[in-house]
Amino acid sequence: MSAAAQHTTRERPSIRAFLRMFLAMLPFGGLATFYLLFARPAVAHAPGELAHARYGLPLTWIEQDLSRFDQGEYPLEVPFNFTRAWHDPIVTHYELFVFALNTLIVGLVITVCVLAGLSLARTLRRAPEQPERTDA
Repeated sequence: MSAAAQHTTRERPSIRAFLRMFLAMLPFGGLATFYLLFARPAVAHAPGELAHARYGLPLTWIEQDLSRFDQGEYPLEVPFNFTRAWHDPIVTHYELFVFALNTLIVGLVITVCVLAGLSLARTLRRAPEQPERTDA
């Protein structure tokens, strides 16, 4: 077997393991993407910007018309609003493709962090213990 074939064979299990971990972390990526709606409020510098308040990290995937909350003082920070009154709903647009893309990005970051943490834990566990020094 050539060196290139051995090298490829050794890489495949690590890529498969990474993909398995990535798939396992995707639900956490979705939850984190939803949680990130609250991480950064929309900032409006003029009344017209309240009609297009955008939310989501790392990419914005929700837009709300919050012009009803115009307080006249700008810049105005407006947190994501869940109010769903039947008689006067907040107009909200969702971009599900961008939500899915955010989930993949955040899931990738979570996967890398988990794998780095596991690798660090293995390295620390394998490190030889230093004998205690006693100064005599």
